[in-house]
Amino acid sequence: MELNKQGQPGYTGIIIVRKDSDMKKLADIKGHVFAFTDPNSTSGYLVPNVLFARDMNVKPKNFFKQVKFSGSHGASILSVKNKGVEVAATNNIDLDRMIEKGQVSMNDFRILWRSELIPGAPMAARSDLPESLKAAFAGAMLMFNADKAGIEKLQNGGYQFTNDTSYDIVRYLKRLKKELAAK
Repeated sequence: MELNKQGQPGYTGIIIVRKDSDMKKLADIKGHVFAFTDPNSTSGYLVPNVLFARDMNVKPKNFFKQVKFSGSHGASILSVKNKGVEVAATNNIDLDRMIEKGQVSMNDFRILWRSELIPGAPMAARSDLPESLKAAFAGAMLMFNADKAGIEKLQNGGYQFTNDTSYDIVRYLKRLKKELAAK
């Protein structure tokens, strides 16, 4: 499992607006143009949908002036910066990477909401592969943890062993989103 730069096993979903926006809290985003990233994104679609349905009791299509899909986290971030949309769902990892590359500045944005920790990206192998190959791959990934230059290139905090149950929270959120949508 990928670790964030603080060594935590995951990342957070965030909802961002421009720093110069009048929107200061979640209630202020009503009636604005909103961007999800992609229907298959956990932080850019699933998690904010649960926030809207469960915590705010709203449906995005009725709550916002317009709802768009940007196609990627980077596109959402740039779209907010360049005033293509007023509010977007993304995640802290992609925002941090774009800041490090000089594409945006934290001074461009205000984070209105941050999710609980979402499990980091897994590395998985087919069960029918030789155990020696799986062990070699895991060892190679874990070696990055001691390689400061490698970690810097990867723009993460390294890797750790995990198991399938670490992703039960994502399965739960998917079920919850489906249940809430049926209401």
